[in-house]
Amino acid sequence: MSRGDTAILLSDFHSHAWPRFSAILPDGTNSRLADLFHVLDQVLTWARQHRPRYVFVLGDVFHHKYYVPFIVYNRAMAYFIAWDRQLRATCGVEDVIFIPGNHDLGHVGVHALEPFAHAGVTVIDRPELRMLDGFGGCLFVPFTLDAGLPAAMREAVETLTHEQLLQYQQILCDLVGGAHYAIDAKAPKRAE
Repeated sequence: MSRGDTAILLSDFHSHAWPRFSAILPDGTNSRLADLFHVLDQVLTWARQHRPRYVFVLGDVFHHKYYVPFIVYNRAMAYFIAWDRQLRATCGVEDVIFIPGNHDLGHVGVHALEPFAHAGVTVIDRPELRMLDGFGGCLFVPFTLDAGLPAAMREAVETLTHEQLLQYQQILCDLVGGAHYAIDAKAPKRAE
């Protein structure tokens, strides 16, 4: 497997100040939150050895919708920013991409990961097509309460050239085992 073929996909951390089955450590951190950080440290160790190109965090970084206790939020934000920087600096990761999940949302357009972006962490919170080295085009579709999601997805796909649409159709067909729709290769190309 070449480096271009490698990514780590993670989700559902559900960072929280879990009162049950946990203890408060001397530094004030909840032991279950500390356990999460320990597991992510193991991911960092694995990444140093295997050198993936990307790390994707696919939602539910936090547990509570609408409210995250400061003790959890401050520690998690500090950890994830440092983790992002370590993955890039010591593991050769090109990008760590965080995508909000339903537990990370407040109201339409508001989520707990927005401050991560202000700290230089990549956060994709709207449907977006990105070209990623070694992977080609990736359509990211985060969880949203926004009724305009289909229009936003359409806008992202409309940025593709005709050739890219054909390429993605082939990728989708390979993934699902056959064409469920077809893009006519002989059809007139869109104006670009």
